[in-house]
Formats: sequence, structure tokens, C-alpha cells
Amino acid sequence: MISRKHSTLSHIVDQAYFSNFVLLGDFNVNFCNTHPLYSHICNLMSSFSLTQVVSSPTHFTSSTEQFSLIDLVFVSNINLYSECNTIPQLSNSDHYGLSLTMRHHHVTPVPTPRRTIWRYNLANFELAK
Repeated sequence: MISRKHSTLSHIVDQAYFSNFVLLGDFNVNFCNTHPLYSHICNLMSSFSLTQVVSSPTHFTSSTEQFSLIDLVFVSNINLYSECNTIPQLSNSDHYGLSLTMRHHHVTPVPTPRRTIWRYNLANFELAK
């Protein structure tokens, strides 16, 4: 199962247009305590230089009254993100939402060169004779 995920991630990472991306979801692997798949996911993500950025618990189980960190966000370029926070639950969900704040840099637009546009439909060809 891990090898199929590895080949899928390899295909994504090999594509030049996916050099900066975010992989997120409900992984159902608790990063708050030792889960049997914890080390497998960590090794898989680190092999692609992905960093997990969620640090607060994201799930609450009312029956056991336990918090867990199972909703994960992996980023390929940690320098593009300034923070990742939990937000209140939506509706009757037992998961907290996540807010990922990206840094941005101001890009100076390239000035458009001036050009002449001839509007022949407005020309008076009779006057030019």
C-alpha cells in the first residue's frame, strides 16, 4: 500500500509545475501519540521533502474525550507559509477546521509597451482622396 502511494507522489513531484504544493487531509494517523503508521508516513513525506505544519489537535472524540492530530497539512516549501492554525468546528463535525496562511511577495508588474492601434472602421476614406 505504501509503495503505490510512493509512486503516486513520485509522479506528482516529478512534474515541474508542481514544485510548490500542499498535501492535506484526514490521514487517520494520530500525530499526538505513537500510531503504527506514524513512522511510515513521516518517512514517506520526508523522502519528498514535505513538512507537516499542523501542531494543534484537530479532532475530538466525545466518547473517549480525547484529542488527536489526524488532519495533516504537508507543504513542499515551508518558507511560503507563515502559520497554520485550527479554527472552530463547522456544524456538528468532530474535526476542527484548519487555516493555512501563505506568505506572498509583491511582484512589480512589467509595464505594457505603448503601441499604435489603427481603427479602420472609424476612418473617413472619402476625406483622404
